[in-house]
Amino acid sequence: MPRRLVLLAGTDASALLILYGGVLVIAAVLVETGAVRPGTPIDWRGLRWHLGLWDLWFLIWGSFWG
Repeated sequence: MPRRLVLLAGTDASALLILYGGVLVIAAVLVETGAVRPGTPIDWRGLRWHLGLWDLWFLIWGSFWG
């Protein structure tokens, strides 16, 4: 594969992972701190797992990929 195509694909993947993880981490932090109050009941344990592991991992993974 051409080097330029690989570089473009890697950059796009990195940007998408950072955007996805960043948006989810920011949203979870806003809910966790009480700045945003959702209209439906929250599974706090699940939210904290997503905030501390899954969503944060997408953000870190995208940064490493870049």
